Amino acid sequence: MADNLTTTTTVSTVPNATVIATDDAGSAHYQKVKLVDGTADSTTVIPGTANGLQVVTAATVIDLTLSLDTDAYADGDVLAAAQELALAVRASGSTGVIQSIVVIDQDDQAQALDIVISDSTITLGTENSAVSISDADAAKILGIVEVSTSDYVNLVNSQLATKTNLGIVIMPDSASLYISAISRGTGTYSASGIVLRFGILTD
Repeated sequence: MADNLTTTTTVSTVPNATVIATDDAGSAHYQKVKLVDGTADSTTVIPGTANGLQVVTAATVIDLTLSLDTDAYADGDVLAAAQELALAVRASGSTGVIQSIVVIDQDDQAQALDIVISDSTITLGTENSAVSISDADAAKILGIVEVSTSDYVNLVNSQLATKTNLGIVIMPDSASLYISAISRGTGTYSASGIVLRFGILTD
């Protein structure tokens, strides 16, 4: 190598890959890998820089339709009990970052609410009753996103709120997160009137 740089490389993007050679091309460094069948891949390389390999982050968007009670809620009631957000990360033990949440209120209520994100299922309380959570379950909460009435945009027959730049780091017990919600208003909803859209960066 022209610059006598020692590069330590961990290949995780190719299953069962083995490092076999390092090439230089100008100021860029490339790492070849051995494919599963034992042959050397001479065309596909992992680009790097003088300071190490580039890290590529994937992104996913997942919708979750909340299951709701259809009677009127009070401020402080459990809006939705814990519901599974499947495949929030690649696999058990993987990490990610929730960057955004969009609230799609199809019932046109525009009520404030808290979105509770936990690494496993919790009991927040009984839907349409006051929040009642144990200390053990509270310890499983990764973050709470507050949605206020001023966050909503009126779409005439529905309301939409967008929360961005959240930066909530997640590492669920499995590949799934669990989402609960707390009413901070007095809305009345249909059984599936709220959809939450999660924008997640995954490793």
